[in-house]
Parts: sequence; structure tokens; C-alpha cells
Amino acid sequence: MRLLAMAVGILGVLALGIGRAQAHPLGNFTINLYGGITVGSNGVDVDYVVDMAEIPAFQERERIDADGDGQIGAVESSAHVARACAAASDGLSVSVEGVEIQLRPAERGTLVLPPGTGGLPTLRLECRLHGDATVRAGVSVTYRDGNYSGSTGWHEVTATGAGIALSSSDVPTSSTSGRLTSYPADLLTSPLDRRTASIVAGRATKGAAPAIADLTTAPIARGFGDRLTTAFTGTLVALKPGERAVMTGRGSPRTLCT
Repeated sequence: MRLLAMAVGILGVLALGIGRAQAHPLGNFTINLYGGITVGSNGVDVDYVVDMAEIPAFQERERIDADGDGQIGAVESSAHVARACAAASDGLSVSVEGVEIQLRPAERGTLVLPPGTGGLPTLRLECRLHGDATVRAGVSVTYRDGNYSGSTGWHEVTATGAGIALSSSDVPTSSTSGRLTSYPADLLTSPLDRRTASIVAGRATKGAAPAIADLTTAPIARGFGDRLTTAFTGTLVALKPGERAVMTGRGSPRTLCT
């Protein structure tokens, strides 16, 4: 009953927020996924991003706040990032020449709560994953994303090479959505729904790995609710205006103002 009452309250707030604040462009219930594949001679890297709209973000935030004090502390954030990135890697399948390789987090992931409609936050998780393999010219690489199966939203995959060319690939080399930071307006009614990739490695090159945007500097456009709506929804997320929730950044703690 408590969860049902919360859900009804949230939906009411979101309805009030329409027209006053910018909701998630793909809708309040969506879970949006991006997998940026980089194939190198020593294996496969995956730049994995999860962008949750207001409703799934609220549910996830309840799980992150382990002590129930209404704040996301550094310890809680770090623990969640570790769990979420490990779970994300388990939900991805990458095979080299038909043999599945094990993905694992290659460095610390990041978590932020960008503002959404009605003062409710959205959620953005980034994970850097790597799987060891020997990749030479002619070797095939396949990718499949099984995370959040059945969820609606934007699902995107790209592929590039690092020190090795790709002789063929059925996915683009660059992200149409800027790694889920800027969704094209003309595609919002028919969002991308790509969860797989089939790649064949080519010859070795002298090119370095493509740069990956830093989450802490990439702009994410989200609107704020008005004061009345924000004050009301503040009771739902249990954070008062002006309080700060501590987030983990890449290599050091960061803070996010609500």
C-alpha cells in the first residue's frame, strides 16, 4: 500500500509538472541504454551508460539509500555503482570468434541524479567494462545487451577500433544521442532500439582509442519544477531544498545540489 500511495503521488506530481518543467524526453517510465564498443588487439572495451527517467530512477534511488535517511552518501553511492556495474557486465554478452569472454569493470563507474520534471531526479550510471581476448584481422566480435529486457526507451550501440580497423560492422561509429545526453527530437516518437552488434576486425592501425566524454563535464539537459512542485516532491525523495547529496565521481567524491 505504501508503494502504491507513493506511485499515485508521484504520478500526480508529474502531471502537475507538465508544462512547468522539462520531463525526460523519452517519457517518465523509460530506461535508456547505450553500449559503446571499442575493439582492440587485447580485447573489447564497453562504455556502458544507463539513463533512467523519473519513475525508474525513484525506485532505484530507494534501493541506493540503504540506511533510509533520504540522502545518498559516498559509501552508498560507491556500493551501488560497484553492484550496478557488475550486474551490467553480467547482462552483456560479448563473444570473440564464437567464444564468450568475461566482461568486468575496468575502472570506477560514475553515478549522478540529473533533475527531471516536478523536482524528481532522473538517474545516470556510467560503467567502463573490459574483456580480455586476442583480436586479429578477420576475427569476429558479437555483442548483445540483455539488461532491462522488456523495458521501453532508447537502446543504442556503437563500435570503433583502437589500434585496429573494423573491416565490417552493423552499427555506427558515433552515438546519435551523444551517449544519452541529447536525444534527437525527430526520433523521439520512434527511438532507436538496437541491442546487438556484429563486427569483424581488420588490419592493425596506428590510431589511438577514441576519446570518451567525461560524465562530470558532459551537459545533460533536464528542467526544474517550480517552487511549489519541488517542495512537494522533496518529501518523496526525502531531500529538502538546498541539501546536498554526495555522489561518487571518477576517482574522488563529488557533490550534487538538489
